[in-house]
Amino acid sequence: MVSMEYPIEKFMEMFKTQLTLYPDPVQALEQTIYQLGAEYILPVEKIVLMGFPLGSMTASGKFRDKVFATRNGKTHLRKLVVPHDPKTAKQRLNRTRFADIIQSWKELPQSVKDEYNRKTKGTPKTGLNLYIEEQSRK
Repeated sequence: MVSMEYPIEKFMEMFKTQLTLYPDPVQALEQTIYQLGAEYILPVEKIVLMGFPLGSMTASGKFRDKVFATRNGKTHLRKLVVPHDPKTAKQRLNRTRFADIIQSWKELPQSVKDEYNRKTKGTPKTGLNLYIEEQSRK
């Protein structure tokens, strides 16, 4: 997959131009993305728009076959990909087991949760992460 960063001002300029040619905003957006790809002679599947002032303009959500998301002040646009989920017996078992572990965490007394959180203090893990690790080994 090709990913690129592009200044928001230039992107919006290109998009406005495409809107004059294509009144349907989706078609204008697709043409803008195609134009960006043509500019770099690559098929573009994801664009990171740079330059939103202090995160004042963001976009997120799904629009037809495109997904917008804003993370760390950058708005990303990419093609929607539906993950393959064969739903094998092993996957179903693992998901059920994971759901059971989460449910058991919710039922723990707060003092036990606090102890797990104390054990992970200063690490990137949370008490829940440690609990899941321990329970998954059983």
